[in-house]
Amino acid sequence: MRAWYHRLRESAALLGACAALAACGSEQPEINLCAADLAITGVVYTSPVILGTAFTVSGTGFDVECGQVKVIFKGYYAGRNIEVETIPAVESLNRITFNADPGLLGQFGSSGSIFSGTLGVRVLKTGYAANEASYPVQFEIGGMLQPVLSQVNPVDVTLYAPVSVAGSGYIQGEEGESVAILDGTFEKDEGGSVAVTAAETPVMLAEVSDRTRGYFQFAPSIAGISPGTFTGTVRVANRHADGTVLESGSLSVLFILGSTLVTGITPAETSLGGIIAIEGAGFIGATMEETMTFMVDGTAYPYGGDPIPVSGLELIGRFVSGGRVEYDVIPTRVDTRLVAQDFGFQRGNFVGTITPVLEYEGVQIYGFPMDTTFTLGPVKQVVWVQFQDSFSRTLRLFGLRAVESYAREAILEKMRRVYGGLNVDFRAEEPTDYYPGGYAIIEIAGPDPNGKGIFGYDNTTGKDVWNLRLHDKVGGVNAETQEDGYPGYGGVFIDSLLCWSDDRPEDVPCPVGFEKEPTFDAIFGPVRANEVVAGEYPAGPDAARVAMIGEVLRIFGNIVGDVTAHELGHSFGLAHPYGAPDLFHNEPPGPGCLMDAGAYRPFDERAEINGAPPGSWCGDEGPYLHTILPLE
Repeated sequence: MRAWYHRLRESAALLGACAALAACGSEQPEINLCAADLAITGVVYTSPVILGTAFTVSGTGFDVECGQVKVIFKGYYAGRNIEVETIPAVESLNRITFNADPGLLGQFGSSGSIFSGTLGVRVLKTGYAANEASYPVQFEIGGMLQPVLSQVNPVDVTLYAPVSVAGSGYIQGEEGESVAILDGTFEKDEGGSVAVTAAETPVMLAEVSDRTRGYFQFAPSIAGISPGTFTGTVRVANRHADGTVLESGSLSVLFILGSTLVTGITPAETSLGGIIAIEGAGFIGATMEETMTFMVDGTAYPYGGDPIPVSGLELIGRFVSGGRVEYDVIPTRVDTRLVAQDFGFQRGNFVGTITPVLEYEGVQIYGFPMDTTFTLGPVKQVVWVQFQDSFSRTLRLFGLRAVESYAREAILEKMRRVYGGLNVDFRAEEPTDYYPGGYAIIEIAGPDPNGKGIFGYDNTTGKDVWNLRLHDKVGGVNAETQEDGYPGYGGVFIDSLLCWSDDRPEDVPCPVGFEKEPTFDAIFGPVRANEVVAGEYPAGPDAARVAMIGEVLRIFGNIVGDVTAHELGHSFGLAHPYGAPDLFHNEPPGPGCLMDAGAYRPFDERAEINGAPPGSWCGDEGPYLHTILPLE
C-alpha cells in the first residue's frame, strides 16, 4: 500500500462516515478516491431507442483500474420505477460507449413507452463505497422503424453533393441501414440517356440524435459522372439488423447534375508533410472504381534556385467529400535533404492552373480549371504530444489530478521555451493540417513499461541526423530496438520521477544506485499529502495555497518538459550531430546542457530552481538545429 495514499484515503473515509452521522467506530466502506473525479458531461443517443442504438457517454473518471464500470438507468417507464444496468466499453478515461442489445432492452420490457430518468455511471471496487455520477435522459423504446419520406432537395447537385431528405424513422450503425433507392432516366448534356433502375445509396443522419433528417450523396453509381438531368422517383428502405426491411412511399424528383470544378486551395502556405485542401464541387474517389486526379500546369520557383516549367503534373489526393480532396505534400529523401516528392524541391512557390480529372467505368471527364498559387515554406517539425491515460492516473500520486489541464500546459510551455526560435510546433491534439507521415509523436505516460524506472527513452531507430524522418514516434514499442538489447518501450514516464522521493510507492521501480532528492519532497510533499481538489486553483479561497499549487505546477512542468525535450532532441539527431552515430549524449557533460546523460543533470537544473541554468543546447547543437529547422 502506498503510505501517503493510504493515509489520505483513511482520513477521507473517516470524515465521510462522520458526516453521514454514522458511528465513527462502526464498520464503514472506504471511499474510493481513485474514482473521486467521476462525472458525466454529456450523453449522445437517438430516440426512439431500438435494437442496436448507440450511446456515447462523455465525462471524467471512467477508469477501469479504479473498479468495475457500469451504466445504470434509473427512472420511470411504462407506469413503474425501474433500474436497468449494462456493462459499457470503456474507450478512455473520458469516453464510454455501448449499444442497446437484447439484454438491455429486455430489462425495460415492452416497447412503445417513454423512459424518463437518469443515465448513471457507477465505479465499484470490492471493499469500497461505490462512486456514481448521473445525467438526465429521456427516450422512447421502439421496435422496427417504418421510414417516412416527405421532402427531398435541392434540384441542382454535383457528384457526391449531399441531397437532404426529411421525414422520420431513419436508422444507422448497428441498428441497420437506411438507403435511398432511385428509379428513372438520366439525360446526359452531351447526348444520350441512361436508364436508372433501383440505384442505391446510403442515407446518413444529419445529426446523430435526430431520426427526422438525413442525406444521401449523388454518387457515380447512380448515373455515371457526366453532367446531365435525372428524372424519376426516390424512396427510402430501412434494413434492420435482424433482416426486417421496411420501405417508405416514393417521391417524384428532378436532379440537375453539374460539372466538376475547383474553387480554392488552402492554406496558401504549408511545408513538407503538410496537407493542401483542394476545395470545389463534384469530386469523386470514394470507391475503388472511381479515380480523381488534379493536373497542374505552370511554373515552380524553388527557393534559391532557377524557375522550373511544370506541365501535366498529376497530383493524387485523398477523397474527403464531394467538395474536398486533401493532397499530402509527401517528403522524400535526396542525399541529406528532404524534398517534396511531386515537385522535387524543399521550399518554393508554384504559380499556374489546376484542373480536376475524373474517371469512372472507362469514361474520363475534365472539370473546369482554376488559376492558383501556393507556397512551400521552410521545413517545420510538428510534434503531437500524446498524454496517455496512465499519465492522468499517475497525476494522483503527485496530488495534481484535479489540475491536469494546467499540468499539461506547464509541460508544453517548457518544451516551447526549450525549442524557442526553431521551427518546431508542439500540439496537444492530433494534427489535422499535417498527414501522419509529416509529424512526430512523443508519448508522456505514467509507469515505465520497461520496468527500469527510467525517466524517458527515445526508442526510434538509429540516429536521425538532418532530421530526415519527420514522422518519428517516441513511444509505444519498437521491436527493432529490443533486438539490439535496448529498452523497446519509448516515451516519458512520470512515475519514475517519484524515485527522488523518500515516500516512493513500492510498485515504482528505480535504477540501481539512484539517489533521492530531499528538495523533491519539500516541493511536492504538501500536495501529495493534501491532494489538490476542484476549485482550489487558480481562483481558490486560500491565496497562499493557490500560490503554492502554482509553483508546484511550474516545477512539475519544467521537470517533465525537460525530459520530453531531451528525448525529442535524440530523435532530431542529438547529441553530437556531426559525431559518431552511437554517440547520444554530450561528452564531456556541462552545466545547463540538455543533452547530457541523466546522471549529470541536477534536479535544480531540471526544475529551474535556486538559480540553476535551465537545460539548453551546447556545442554545435544550436547551430545544427537552426540549420535543419529554421523559422525563415
